[in-house]
Amino acid sequence: MPGRGNDWFTPRTPHTTLRSQATRDRILLEASRLFARHKYEATTIRAVATAAGVTPALVMRYYGSKDGLFAAVTELNFYVPDLSGIPPKDRGAAMVANFLQRWEGDSRSEGLHILIRVASSLESARLRLIEAVDMQTRAMVGNTGTPDSRRTRSALIATQFGGLAFTRYVLRIPSVVALDHPTIIRNIGPVIQHYLDS
Repeated sequence: MPGRGNDWFTPRTPHTTLRSQATRDRILLEASRLFARHKYEATTIRAVATAAGVTPALVMRYYGSKDGLFAAVTELNFYVPDLSGIPPKDRGAAMVANFLQRWEGDSRSEGLHILIRVASSLESARLRLIEAVDMQTRAMVGNTGTPDSRRTRSALIATQFGGLAFTRYVLRIPSVVALDHPTIIRNIGPVIQHYLDS
């Protein structure tokens, strides 16, 4: 099995597995901090290894390259919410609530934050972010209307969520950051609902 090194031939005990996972978790934690602080270009494997208290060779052994490490840090569960149990008139508000949960309440939200911060300078991050947004908006729109209308509504919904993400999590405009969830849901929910109903 390529990429696993000589330890593939060594029987693994539960202790070894747990220790290995703890090391991986520590590397990912420090890598996420460095990517968030210095962006992709200025983050090095050596800096991540130093911060995690391991050797650069071990980071490379686990993740193969800086690209592989970045992919692991920004690995997303492209969660598509089930709207079937939500009345159609309430789905706009539900989608805004889901957005806030994914960006602020999910344990892996840091990956989203890193992606949007580096998407303008790193093509792989831009494509991953587009994939996430596309899956989410297409799930919101569903199969109603013509293909052209679905594309239009998906695009308009993306402008709302993209603008909210950029101003709240990248620019961190104080007045936007200060908005609480009920206020955001109450005001942006009807806009999303309008696009869903168009």
